[in-house]
Amino acid sequence: MPMTEKTIAEEEIARRLDALPDVIAAAFESDATARVILNAGKAAGLAIDTIGAVAREVGYVMLGVTPAAEFVSGVVKIVGDRKKAEGIAATINKEVFLPIRDAMRRTYGGQWPDAPAEPSPATPAGPAPRIIPPPPPGQKPAPPGAGAAMP
Repeated sequence: MPMTEKTIAEEEIARRLDALPDVIAAAFESDATARVILNAGKAAGLAIDTIGAVAREVGYVMLGVTPAAEFVSGVVKIVGDRKKAEGIAATINKEVFLPIRDAMRRTYGGQWPDAPAEPSPATPAGPAPRIIPPPPPGQKPAPPGAGAAMP
């Protein structure tokens, strides 16, 4: 099972925890948060050490060490299975992060978007395809790429 290699010093954790708004600090230290993470990990069949690594990643997001936009990819690295990781992350997002989202936005700014932070494989990222209208009646269509650089 792949594990994340990110670690921060206990002093840095304590410094960041002391600076957190009360609502985020309470969620960070909450038994309910721990139960959500444990139950999500068990439901996905994770080993206890892997669940611990997921819990650490959740804490890093709350502390601002891991940007929220990187949470799902961090869990994927830890778990090693995208489908399991996305299920775990969805549960944690709903039950842990959603109740404190406004405080997280105030604390960490724009890294807490309303939309999913990472595109799923079902919705490819990138620009929408260019739609070219048909030529007027009696006119031949232009060859591909012709007229693309119009002023």
